[in-house]
Amino acid sequence: MNRGDFDMLPYESRLNEHNPRCPMRLYNIETVRKRACLKYAMLAGLHKNGPNRLSKAEVPELVSRGEELWKAAYVISPYRKTFLYRPPGAHYLTIT
Repeated sequence: MNRGDFDMLPYESRLNEHNPRCPMRLYNIETVRKRACLKYAMLAGLHKNGPNRLSKAEVPELVSRGEELWKAAYVISPYRKTFLYRPPGAHYLTIT
């Protein structure tokens, strides 16, 4: 997700200890996860009527399908708390 995607999500503003002139934005992780999965599904072309015409019934289905696609494309690295890209068709990930 890019900065523009985060701008439309609700957030809580808190004081930044390291830079008081620039407050922190705290986002609900579940809201961010749902928005990211929805975006992933839409970028894959799974929406039926176009991105501007999503029905409320279509959104939960797109979120679940987007999450499945994301899990198929990325794995959590056991060595660090990051995500590693898994090439399409790969059943395992080699770390060198």
